[in-house]
Amino acid sequence: MDKFVVPLDQASVREVTVFNDRLRSHESRLDADSIRVKPAPGCHQLTIVEVSFEVREKVKKEGDVDLSRVGAKRAEIHALSTQATSIEAEIARAKEARELVRGYLKARLMPGAHCAVEAAGLDDTAALLRFHGEQCARLDQETQRLTGKLSEVNEAIELLRKDLMKLEGPVRTPTTTSRDVSVLVNIGEGASKAGDVRLLLTYMVSGASWSPSYDIRVDTLSESAELALSYFGLVVNSSGEDWTGCHLALSTAKPSKAGMPLAPPRRLLRFEELSKAPRKMMMSKARKSIPVQAVGGLERKLSFDAMEADSSCDDDDLDAIQLSTVAAGGAGTAAFNIERLVSIAADAKPHKVTIAMLTFQPELLYFGTPSLEQAFYLQVKAANTSSFPCSQFTTFLGVDSALKLEHQQLALERKGESWRNKKQTTTHKYIVKIHNTKAVPVRLKVVEVLPKSTEQQISVELHAPAPKELKEEPDPASGESVTQNKVTNNIVWQLTLQPGKKKELAFEYAISWPADKALCSFDSED
Repeated sequence: MDKFVVPLDQASVREVTVFNDRLRSHESRLDADSIRVKPAPGCHQLTIVEVSFEVREKVKKEGDVDLSRVGAKRAEIHALSTQATSIEAEIARAKEARELVRGYLKARLMPGAHCAVEAAGLDDTAALLRFHGEQCARLDQETQRLTGKLSEVNEAIELLRKDLMKLEGPVRTPTTTSRDVSVLVNIGEGASKAGDVRLLLTYMVSGASWSPSYDIRVDTLSESAELALSYFGLVVNSSGEDWTGCHLALSTAKPSKAGMPLAPPRRLLRFEELSKAPRKMMMSKARKSIPVQAVGGLERKLSFDAMEADSSCDDDDLDAIQLSTVAAGGAGTAAFNIERLVSIAADAKPHKVTIAMLTFQPELLYFGTPSLEQAFYLQVKAANTSSFPCSQFTTFLGVDSALKLEHQQLALERKGESWRNKKQTTTHKYIVKIHNTKAVPVRLKVVEVLPKSTEQQISVELHAPAPKELKEEPDPASGESVTQNKVTNNIVWQLTLQPGKKKELAFEYAISWPADKALCSFDSED
């Protein structure tokens, strides 16, 4: 094999072969419609006339039935069957003898009214019991021995019968499958000798795929943070053919995906029957807290792109180690050509191939939602100035324990209805404490969840921060701001905290609703 190009769901195989009469047989996963043949570089005065692919079934010849072996097996079975019959007769005689001994003992000890034999005395009784015990023990041992011997003979007969069935069974005609590619060429007068024609064969095989894998590490101990990104490809080869010492290219194309779009449906509207389920007469608690990177929608709404004005990123990346080259493909795809020779076994297991190791200067932001989890998650954003696809990327890298986040509820005040006011009000007071124990300043984004009313009779009033403190854009000088997300209604602080400094954020709101109704809160999935 000369080269393998592995898209996301199939593999393209390219090999240079010397043409004689017929090319070698190919694996069963080959796509016959994808076979392409052209002259290899350096072969001139050569015209491809026809390329054909054929699957052939070749029958393996097998010898006739060995009658002598069949006769010998039958003779052995007959001899063992005779022996088994004899053993069964011996077992029957031993059981009959035991019954006779038992009957004799009974007749001597308890003779009937019409029996001429007198009942045995004490001495005769003891002798009879000894005789009965000795004879029964001997007969039992003999029966056990004969039963074991009969089992061995029957097992031997069963094995012989299986062998005989194989010998006397119908003669099988095993076949082998041959998948052949035949090429008809026209060799011109100026070509070299006909026996040394080189062809370039390309075909697709199923059962091969790859998926990207990333390893991102960030140094947050210095002000000039450095992001090291390792780009890997996990290649799975289930094509049935080992790839040994070949060139490998990983493509982002998906040749198995349908080339036509889905047909637009005919969408109809109708009235929905409203259910009459009773409303819950209780306050429901919020869902269990989960890491912010697990909430896709929340991550998108509160990431750099949605909640923060785009700032310039340092485009001067550090020295990069490129272990592959990138070639642009059709329909916006890219192919990563691995520079070294690789070997991938057809074991259906992922094999890691290093594509590149890059370094960038990222922007760092620490994201926290104290009412859900008292921890800050590190979010990085970097511009990709290398030759690899993707203009920029943003991702979370987990919790940074050097930033302390504490969420405390100071008060929960409830006011019932009065003769002048038919509403009840609940006031929630919280304080968020932040401590930067790192040796460098950090940029923080803190989000407090402010409930949003879906009913006209339910009102939510923000007390702290005061509505006049809310700003649409960050302060140009400090870059700090307090904003309210128009979609989620949450309050978002953006601030910079110097090394060793602490910060407290006050958060207070009140909820009012009719006293004759029960209030229910829930977290939207949107």
